[in-house]
Amino acid sequence: MSLRSFEYAFMPGSFHEDQSSRNSLSDAPSASRPPPSSAGSKKVAALELEDTLLFPEVPDENRILELDELWSFVHRKSEKVWVWLALCREARLVVAFVTGDRSRRTCERLWRAIPESYKGATRYSDFWEAYREVIPEDRHEATGKEEGETSHVEYWINTLRQRLSRFVRKTLAFSKSRQRHHCCLKLFICRYNLERRSIILQ
Repeated sequence: MSLRSFEYAFMPGSFHEDQSSRNSLSDAPSASRPPPSSAGSKKVAALELEDTLLFPEVPDENRILELDELWSFVHRKSEKVWVWLALCREARLVVAFVTGDRSRRTCERLWRAIPESYKGATRYSDFWEAYREVIPEDRHEATGKEEGETSHVEYWINTLRQRLSRFVRKTLAFSKSRQRHHCCLKLFICRYNLERRSIILQ
């Protein structure tokens, strides 16, 4: 999909959920909001996250990725969905994300999703065991929050929760399907990256 198509899809305000109106934000069909169409899901599937990234000519050893995961749920809190993220510290761009459980297998999916041009970067994460098992140890370091090496991705997660109420821990807004949950997150990340990229390129 072209950049022009992305910019048309992400009109300002399209994916901001007002926290003050949580009661009306679940995915249940209503008279004021029709249920999602299969055509809309196909459009989301056509989006490519890499089209929103920058690939600067910076040596890999000077590039830093911050890795983290956040808890969310679909339909009910017992149906947990973990969101795994890789954020480029220099550009503040989300270079990869996956949704699933908190297992090694999902961490492997995150590692595969990271573009090759970013895999040589230094990677910081918390002490979750899956990172140690999956991320190559030569340029990976597990750190505590107090060291600040994952502060940018943690800040990004806070931004996500402020803008999309379905990702807030205590909320009445929620997704009714994993597909809808994933699509909403993907659209938000793509729009966020495009906004960041436009600032960088000014």
